[in-house]
Amino acid sequence: MNSSLVSVGNGPMISPHTLAPLYDTSHEEQQLLLKQAIQIMTGSGLQTGTTEVELIRETGLVNLWFFLRFIASHNAPYDRLNAELHMDMCNFVQMTHTPGTKAFACLFRGGYKSSVFTHGDNTWTITRDPNTDIILASNIYERSLQFLEFTKIVFKENEIFGLCYPEHVPTWGE
Repeated sequence: MNSSLVSVGNGPMISPHTLAPLYDTSHEEQQLLLKQAIQIMTGSGLQTGTTEVELIRETGLVNLWFFLRFIASHNAPYDRLNAELHMDMCNFVQMTHTPGTKAFACLFRGGYKSSVFTHGDNTWTITRDPNTDIILASNIYERSLQFLEFTKIVFKENEIFGLCYPEHVPTWGE
């Protein structure tokens, strides 16, 4: 069996997406775009009707950590994710999206494993490809329902998500 250890600490990972043409550029330019998006979200905030919305939308499509920390965190439990630990966790998750990849992660209690690896990744994956089927299961049934609710609340009630991805917001009656 072949195995390799991977270092994920080289800055935020970018996963290409067809709806994110701004990121069809060099690694250095991608990192500058990501820094600009972070500055927008940590500065005066996102202004509707501006080109900033498109940058935030595309950044959310290509980087899991940015998506969780700055878009999904407005009404879901991602506001405590930090760049020191959770960016590496998100990079690791993004690497597992490569076909054929198998991975295992072990982290301390309270390290936001479920927030990143389970409902956070599920929300990001569905946002990137709404035709994706995901099975969500836990040894504790109530925990599965809670994880599902964290995912649903981003789609149903998150204003930033709705601004960036209006095509994914369910309408009444759905």
